[in-house]
Amino acid sequence: YSKGLMHFENGEYAPALKLFRSAMSTSPDTTLSFTYMSKIFLPIRDITEDYNGTINIRLKKAYRDCYALVLLSQYFLKDYRGVLNSANYALKENSEDKNFFCHYAGIAAYHLGEYQFSVSLLQQSLQGDPGNREGLEYLAAAWESLGRPDLAMPFKIEANRRDIKGSPFEMIKPKLSLQIF
Repeated sequence: YSKGLMHFENGEYAPALKLFRSAMSTSPDTTLSFTYMSKIFLPIRDITEDYNGTINIRLKKAYRDCYALVLLSQYFLKDYRGVLNSANYALKENSEDKNFFCHYAGIAAYHLGEYQFSVSLLQQSLQGDPGNREGLEYLAAAWESLGRPDLAMPFKIEANRRDIKGSPFEMIKPKLSLQIF
């Protein structure tokens, strides 16, 4: 995971994607066993009051972040079918970040020409995150692609009117961090 994050930060999305997939294929139990038995972590475990609780929280965060980073790597590689598949999988496994995954799945559907599906996903995303300029712009574009400029116009106005964030990635990027359990 951490090595993948370093590649991701350097814009090396293909090797990052490979490492993130490898990290996700490792079971959390295996990761916990390795961490608990590692000599590196023994001193940390001994001085931390709630080490088991802390490591479980950090491990769950790393797996959640990994889902997002797989999807973002695919997005930056313009693998939109992969984005849809990853978002679908993540949504089944992880409901905490539903707006994020619906957002990128909606953009991917748009790029794949699946405009009605794009509209549905982007509307779901915007219900939980209404201040998302990128989502509003793509939703307007999807409605226009469906021949409904009347439905696109309010989203265009909203995207240009408010001082809102650009995309969900801008919000999660500062929260992504190397994981030393």
